[in-house]
Formats: sequence, C-alpha cells, structure tokens
Amino acid sequence: MITLASPGTTADWCAKSGLDTTEDNVSCDSAATERVMINAYRWAQGSKTYGFGDQIHAYRQMLINHEIGHRLGYGHVTCGKDGELAPVMQQQTKFLDHDGIHCRANAWPYPGS
Repeated sequence: MITLASPGTTADWCAKSGLDTTEDNVSCDSAATERVMINAYRWAQGSKTYGFGDQIHAYRQMLINHEIGHRLGYGHVTCGKDGELAPVMQQQTKFLDHDGIHCRANAWPYPGS
C-alpha cells in the first residue's frame, strides 16, 4: 500500500521498520509493515537535486519508483561514471554527486527502454 502522509505520520510508520526519516524529511519502504510511505513535504516541495519544484513531476516519478524498488528488494546504488544517469535506486533526494562523480537525475529504472 502506498501512503502519502505528513512528515510526522511518515516518521511514525518508518520508525516501525527502524528507519529515521526526520532529518531530511524523506520517504521510506516500511518493510515491517504493508506500507510504502511517501512524505507529503517531499511530494509537495521536491528536492534540491530536482530543482525544488522545477522538475516536480520527474521527482515524484523517481520517488515512487525508488521506494517501490525497496519493496521489491533493491538496495541503494550510485552511478559509476561522471555524467551518467543516476540509478533510480540512488538516494537522489539527498545527492547526485558522490566521490567526485556527478550523476544526472533520473526517474526511471530502465530509461530509454
């Protein structure tokens, strides 16, 4: 079940799976429950990595795909080369750059397919 909820409700449900969503107002797959929690703050505001609303639709697509990816058993990964599309399982709400590599925002598990 995908649930769009306030940051407080998201935090409560995510805590049931040992996850802390309060620092960055992030969403989660509350694996110990039946819920994938989408933080309403992020749903409305987007993130810096997606231009805080300039690309809100793409951000929302990435957010759903990322959290459902967790529900399907996928963990976090990053892109391997400068300028590559970020894998949907990269924590794109938090960062696109890592270890001197810049990844490009990407909402889809298999872009171009």
